[in-house]
Amino acid sequence: EDYKTVVLICQTAQKRYPQSDYIPSFQYVEALGFFWQRMYDEAVNAAKLVAEGKSKDKNLSEYIVGQIYHAQGKPQTAMEWYKKVEEIYPDAKESISYFEEKRISMDEVKIFRPNEDVKIKIKYRNIKEAFLQVYRVDLMKLYLREKDLNKISQVHLAGIKPEQNATITLGDG
Repeated sequence: EDYKTVVLICQTAQKRYPQSDYIPSFQYVEALGFFWQRMYDEAVNAAKLVAEGKSKDKNLSEYIVGQIYHAQGKPQTAMEWYKKVEEIYPDAKESISYFEEKRISMDEVKIFRPNEDVKIKIKYRNIKEAFLQVYRVDLMKLYLREKDLNKISQVHLAGIKPEQNATITLGDG
């Protein structure tokens, strides 16, 4: 776990043996050393040298470049690199699925008082817009009818007209 020494040894070996067949391996391990130190720009530079070549470490380097961009919070760029090796490394395929996953959520029940501003927080991911319907519900009547509010989100509202309908733009998707 002495990552600084790992980088130093790899750089020294590259200078000492510039014609070696192991240069791509030194560069790949150097990239790992930088990555483990969270020196992402240096790690990308070292790994791309190998990823753009034809050595046996090419695929590993492509994968580590994806991981570096993933760690930096750059999902689009990470996915570009992961897609190059998704058939080789299952983790790359899982990361792509994670980044592409669509999700939306909000509180199942929200209570508002008369004349109170209504604000609802929607959590979303990879969704450009949502269609929202608002229903006025008397919880006491609903409880008497259903005998249980544990499954309130599964109550059928067929035939009941919503108070409001709206399409909301959430972001760029």
